[in-house]
Amino acid sequence: MLLTILVGDSIESCRSADDPEYYGDIVTALVRILEDLNDYLQSNATMPSIYDPASTGRDFRERWDQDGYSNFRAGILGSSRFTVR
Repeated sequence: MLLTILVGDSIESCRSADDPEYYGDIVTALVRILEDLNDYLQSNATMPSIYDPASTGRDFRERWDQDGYSNFRAGILGSSRFTVR
């Protein structure tokens, strides 16, 4: 669930509006999503609020600690370095 919320928070519709090919095919979309998620995570060194997208006001940060978030953030950074366009 946390991954889904973080990916959803990192995707911006303006990118595809400005460039219709930004998420043009499955491979490109997956690469862009990983890059966008990495950009989002690297701009948040400390764990951001991870609110329930159903607008309940619940913050899912309780499911992670800072060490777990930092490990995830480092793993995504490492994975994004291997993306090919």
